[in-house]
Amino acid sequence: MTHALATDMASTNPTRGPGTALRIEMIDANGMRLRTGFRAGAPERPPLILLNGIGAKLEALSLFIDALNPEIGVIIFDIPGVGGSPRPSQPFRMADLAETMADLLDQCGHPQADVFGVSWGGALAQQFAYTCPDHCRRLILGSTAPSSMTIPRRPMAMMTMMNPMRFAQKDFVANNAMRMYGGQLRDNPEVLGGLGDHLAGGTESVGAIMFQMMALMGWTSLHFLHRLQQPTLVIAGTDDPIVSPSHARTIANRIPKARLELVDCGHLFVLTLADQIAAMVDDFLRAEDGV
Repeated sequence: MTHALATDMASTNPTRGPGTALRIEMIDANGMRLRTGFRAGAPERPPLILLNGIGAKLEALSLFIDALNPEIGVIIFDIPGVGGSPRPSQPFRMADLAETMADLLDQCGHPQADVFGVSWGGALAQQFAYTCPDHCRRLILGSTAPSSMTIPRRPMAMMTMMNPMRFAQKDFVANNAMRMYGGQLRDNPEVLGGLGDHLAGGTESVGAIMFQMMALMGWTSLHFLHRLQQPTLVIAGTDDPIVSPSHARTIANRIPKARLELVDCGHLFVLTLADQIAAMVDDFLRAEDGV
């Protein structure tokens, strides 16, 4: 399952924020080619793998990465077909991507990582913790659900979010943020800054986004959540129009070592409350028992 490390996008092409520089590399892992960003952290701490939502490039979480304690190393990658990661020749399953993440960690010399998945990425994080338990030390889940067969809290919000124009029209996210994401964005959509620039765009992205949707079709973690042994932090926004906090409660109730945190915001609290969430994540990762 091991593949060679490729560095044709070298560290001379960083993604920079106020206090962060990501080293960008192309890595072949488990038969997939991934555009991957790295930030070094304290050597005694395992890295934190960040998993994005549908159609989001790794730059979409720059605000959160900037807010994280610099002792926390970061690994983040474009999902196959999104951003700089080529689209695979055939659709993939969540379990396939989980094994790809394990291979990526092995190549980077990390026996374990902590994982934080947001929205769609939260489903992948759950799958990774189950499929590759030895590679996952602690688990953080944000704005996510335990099944694809869930009814959105506000159906119109989900319909707006899945409108293909979200990925093809430059101003679509800014113009519809209050409807899609709730929380602070109801009154201050400018808080998102240039998020729309970091979503997969153009007609060529439609197929890649469909691959992400297909991976989620029929997926559920309900049959294995009780078997997860990782300390888990589940975070939900009380004003999330897409994913009801009830899903977070279900997840937290089923994972033996889980705790639930509700925040007064919407679906994208990881960005709108970046400093608060970063501190919460750091405290959780530092705690001896994690819960």
